[in-house]
Amino acid sequence: MWRNVWIETKKVLLKVKEPESLILINASILLLLHHKYFRRGKIRRNILGELGIKVTKGEITELYSYAIWGISSFFFYFVVPLILIKLLHRRRLTDFGVGFGDYKLGLKIFGLFLAVMLPLTILVGLLPDICNAIGWAGGAKSLGTFSTFYPKVKWINPSLIGKADISTSAVIGRMLLVHLFLLIYFIGWEFIYRGYMLFGLYDRYGFAAILIANIPFVVLHYSKPLPEALGSVIAGIALCVLALKTRSFWPCAFLHWVIAASMEMVVVFRSLI
Repeated sequence: MWRNVWIETKKVLLKVKEPESLILINASILLLLHHKYFRRGKIRRNILGELGIKVTKGEITELYSYAIWGISSFFFYFVVPLILIKLLHRRRLTDFGVGFGDYKLGLKIFGLFLAVMLPLTILVGLLPDICNAIGWAGGAKSLGTFSTFYPKVKWINPSLIGKADISTSAVIGRMLLVHLFLLIYFIGWEFIYRGYMLFGLYDRYGFAAILIANIPFVVLHYSKPLPEALGSVIAGIALCVLALKTRSFWPCAFLHWVIAASMEMVVVFRSLI
């Protein structure tokens, strides 16, 4: 009996050496480490304190935490997988969608996605105002979660949290700075799912690789407003298809960044009116 158990266990352990198994193990570890140690709340409580930065709920602390969050995401989800691809998997970076691929097709699909998603994103951001205008208080309240969730960095416009107003130009400057770190974040975020996992698993698992890569992506939307959380299921699959069609993860990174930034911009500019 124990001999048979050992034989079966050995077969399982041997499969760990397979490229697809290593990709899933590596991705799981990277996602776990970053989520455990580099959530923005953890950064404020632990990392900033270790760096000797006074941890308060002030504006500078919020910016530091956002910057470290974006840069750490870029490191764990982009830089480390690139190293693993070269040293562990011994494959070309372009095999994992790092190149620009079919950039002409990418630009066309990017424009099509943007033409559909951007108006919907703006509409969702403005729905609370529309509901108020037509006298539907219940709809305004339920949809107002976007206004309370975004922008993630309230420091962009202090009036959102009852602080003193600042000039419109100062708000725009702060927003550009924050969205620079957001872009860095999305390069890492998209590569771990639509680059490392998707391209690393697709040759063996086909369409199932899209669903496998989409699971952690969707789960990590649990804290978002419900419409956005549910929409991540479809959005994640669509982004995977975009990456496969263009043989590049870059269109996904820039598209996701534009959509996320536009949601924040709608809420911020609503607060300035």
